[in-house]
Formats: sequence, structure tokens, C-alpha cells
Amino acid sequence: MDDLASEISDKIFLKDLRNEFFLNVISGIEKLEKYIKEENYGEMRKIAHDMKGVSSVFGYDKGSHLSENLMNAIDEKNKKLIKSITDEVIEYYKRDVIADKNDQEDE
Repeated sequence: MDDLASEISDKIFLKDLRNEFFLNVISGIEKLEKYIKEENYGEMRKIAHDMKGVSSVFGYDKGSHLSENLMNAIDEKNKKLIKSITDEVIEYYKRDVIADKNDQEDE
């Protein structure tokens, strides 16, 4: 494969990965909103764990940090803190991450 074809292939692959990331974020937010109402902290922790890792990979360090804080609150079984951090996580991903996706699509 020549250099140009390889570069184009890499760009398509990275774009696909970013799109998958954004789809996972949107799904994660929806699930967090559902599970916080159900107080299903085990599922919430799994989502927070996934979001922590993938956010860091894509440069959303604040999202990674907030997700880690949510995991810690769940581990501590602090319902008030879990609710507060969940709200903060959801707000951050909606305001900064998903908005970033929409800005990239406009370019």
C-alpha cells in the first residue's frame, strides 16, 4: 500500500474509533441516567470504569477523572456523593464531550 493510501486508511480508522467512542459516551450517559434512578450501583460502576479508560485514551482527562471519582463514591457506598458525581459526570459529557463531537462534525 502506498503512503497516501495508508494515510487515508489511518484517518478513516481513527475517525471510526472516535465515532465509536462518542456512541459509547452517549450510551453510557443514558445508562447512568437509568441506573441512578434504579440505584443499580454495580452497573453504574462498570460504566464509569469503561468511560474512565476510554476518555483518557481520547484526551478527555477531566471525564476520566470524574468517572474515577464516581467509581470511588460507589465503592464507598455514599449515595449522596454518588448522585452528585453522577450529575457532574453526565453534565460534563453532555456539555463538553458530545458538544465537541458536534463541533467536529461541523468542520
